[in-house]
Amino acid sequence: MALPAPTPTGFQQIPNNGFESGATGWTATGTANIVNESQLDGSWCVKATGTNTPGGVTSATQFPVVPGMSLSMNLACQMTAGSPGTSVSADYNWYNAAGSFLSSSEGSQITRAGIGGSRGTASINATVPSGACYVSPRSDLNVAVSSTVYVDSLSWNYNFPVVVELTHPISTYTEDDEVPYRINVAGLPSGVTVASVAYYYMTWDGADYVTPVLVSTKTTAPFPYNVPAMAEGQYGSYAVVTLPTGL
Repeated sequence: MALPAPTPTGFQQIPNNGFESGATGWTATGTANIVNESQLDGSWCVKATGTNTPGGVTSATQFPVVPGMSLSMNLACQMTAGSPGTSVSADYNWYNAAGSFLSSSEGSQITRAGIGGSRGTASINATVPSGACYVSPRSDLNVAVSSTVYVDSLSWNYNFPVVVELTHPISTYTEDDEVPYRINVAGLPSGVTVASVAYYYMTWDGADYVTPVLVSTKTTAPFPYNVPAMAEGQYGSYAVVTLPTGL
């Protein structure tokens, strides 16, 4: 029988993506500051005032990725004063398995010459490069003299590549054996935990596994379940891993 299709739950928004918690989760550089001004969305945003010095903000979170993934991001921007060369871009920093900087990808620049003083959208669509294991969202603000630039509301299509493994010590048991099942989950971003694990058993009818039955739900790591002794036969099993609501 076909196993039940899992509900997609691997999406995670950028923490504090609208800066409503101030600078929490972000590192600002150069002329960029995270300020309590309602220029774009909400009450906070990134602001840089021109001194011909570039600035930017980078998320402090490194999200796990695998090479070949496609990752898109948008952000809101506005340049209320300054020269046509003032610009904003949406970018990524890539890191290796040790969390060390590997390379970066830059989206197309949105310039004051292109949008004037109106609200604009900077975007990037990039493929995770070879050797990259983590990514952090970033925005660069290239601010000319007498220019003022704002950035807000970063959003992306990131889905973290979680790997779930259902294990038990051996593949063949005799009647009356207890079967200890365990779940290993790899690839969760920092701060994301498993909410529950539901274990199912299926019987073999000679041609297929049929009649899945929920036998236990565990809500405490490491989510162990020891299957009680069962009659001799051929059985199938699977587990459904649920992440917290909102992911």
